[in-house]
Amino acid sequence: MKTNKLRYSFLLAFLCAFIFVACSTHKDKENSFSFAPLSTSANSEASILNIAIQKTKFDISTSSPSASDTKTQSKDSKQKVTLIYYMPSECLSCASSLVHLDTLSKNVPLLDIKVVASSKLKAALQDDYTGKLPIYIDTSSEDLEAKTKESSSKKPLEKKDFINVLGTNLGIEIKPDEPFFVLLDKEHQAVKSYEGIILEENLELDSRALVAR
Repeated sequence: MKTNKLRYSFLLAFLCAFIFVACSTHKDKENSFSFAPLSTSANSEASILNIAIQKTKFDISTSSPSASDTKTQSKDSKQKVTLIYYMPSECLSCASSLVHLDTLSKNVPLLDIKVVASSKLKAALQDDYTGKLPIYIDTSSEDLEAKTKESSSKKPLEKKDFINVLGTNLGIEIKPDEPFFVLLDKEHQAVKSYEGIILEENLELDSRALVAR
């Protein structure tokens, strides 16, 4: 009798562990996003940006658009801190910050700047942007809208778009008409976020202090 109870306990423990791993894997997929670079004649073979978020920890890598080759942090890049700049769909002043970010990247060589823009800004950026920083296009909200239309009303869609996942994991609400910044340390842990127009000098001061740690 005791043997049967022991077997039952082992079986129950195994099932719980399996469910936990399955749920964790599903959650990881929900929080993972890939962004294609803003298409121009000069960067047709530019890398795809991959970002996964778990609470305040970011996993960032790039991959080739024509192969499955994925590049993670190199030895040199591990000495860098990262600034993610998000340009939401209704932000009319976001593009003006790109000039300052170009300057910031030159002033702080150990700052890796990732610019992600809503797909609704794509056409305007293709027409007007002349800076050096690569821009990646966020189509996750469009993908979500398309999948929602295809999904059954009996089975609500669980996948969230990038900006919602970003806000949920950081515990803040990100406005659709304000630029948004997240500063990450060398381990890609979020240490500070900013909303609205931020002075270039403030970003430089914070990023230099983080590099010096």
